[in-house]
Amino acid sequence: MRYREFRIVETAPTDDVVGNKMDRDNDIAPNASTEVVAQELAAGPPYPAEDTEAVKALQTALQSAGYSVGSTGIDGKYGPRTTAAVRAFKNDYSVDGNGLSIDATGLDKLSKVVDGSIPRVETPAPTGASAPGGELGQMAQDSVTQGKVGEVLDLIAGPESAGRYDAVYPSRRRPQILDMTIDELVQDMRARGRASGSSASGRYQYIRTTLVDVVSGMGLDTATTKFDPETQDKIAIYHLRRNHGLDNWLEGRMSDGDFLNRLAGTWAGIPQTNGRSRYAGVLDNAAGMGANDALSQLDRIKNIA
Repeated sequence: MRYREFRIVETAPTDDVVGNKMDRDNDIAPNASTEVVAQELAAGPPYPAEDTEAVKALQTALQSAGYSVGSTGIDGKYGPRTTAAVRAFKNDYSVDGNGLSIDATGLDKLSKVVDGSIPRVETPAPTGASAPGGELGQMAQDSVTQGKVGEVLDLIAGPESAGRYDAVYPSRRRPQILDMTIDELVQDMRARGRASGSSASGRYQYIRTTLVDVVSGMGLDTATTKFDPETQDKIAIYHLRRNHGLDNWLEGRMSDGDFLNRLAGTWAGIPQTNGRSRYAGVLDNAAGMGANDALSQLDRIKNIA
């Protein structure tokens, strides 16, 4: 964790500030303002004790802006739930980068959102397992797929896109992709890949070559099938079954560790059992959660009645 100084200054509520849109687990003044003194914060682990107050200040600001940092609340640990909250904030307010760090520019914008200098975006209220107090912490949007498979999709989408079906690299929202056919999307991905270095698109951040490969195996009519939420989930589920052993894992024929490593082979935000992203060092890729946390979530999902 790297930081110099970051502090919160609480102010009295004013009538011209939009109220908090989040069901808060913790009592945070909805109109608290943040004063940021230039620095950068980065995700752990580890979580050094001397970093605790700086991270608590960040978490307080995120909660005040409407982003849950998970059921553990303001605990001073920049872990996967805080990472997801930072990523969602960056997506909403067009801040460059992913959720694994936030620099002075992002912190300044967060301060202005909290104090009302920047109008707040309308963020869908989290529901289901990823609601405040749930197992996965902040998610902008839950999977349209229910049950255990939907929970696996949420696990992947948290560090990849904060659950947003319209997410594109780098940490941007592009709602137009939801109305594109697969063929149109592939052309759009080609152009964006040249411009930004990555064509990653949608809730599961598929790059163009992987998407084309998976879709071709499904036999979809790419000229007419839209890249809407339902299609995105179908693509991811087919991919999980074909390449990652989803059914074997659900039926107990594959260990949580083996399944996690298979997921990490596709999704950079998912850690391998050694805790590192398989794609660390490529662009800004890094694991968005710790291995122990990921394994704990897989165990929980597998044992859902």
